[in-house]
Amino acid sequence: EGIVAPKGLDPKIVAVLHEGWKKALEDPVHLAALDKYDQELFYMGPEAYTKWARETFEAERALIARLGLLPK
Repeated sequence: EGIVAPKGLDPKIVAVLHEGWKKALEDPVHLAALDKYDQELFYMGPEAYTKWARETFEAERALIARLGLLPK
């Protein structure tokens, strides 16, 4: 999961959203739920998440195109 916002959002707002998201991820109740289902916390900061999202989108788009499923 991740949180996204419009391109060009004021960096101060990005920082507030990021800190709130990170705080929620590290909440003991959330961590207990992850542990209950044998999941690990996987965290990426804004730059890493943006890079991952772009690369994943392009990889999936290429796959969809190879399968002939892109709209014409």
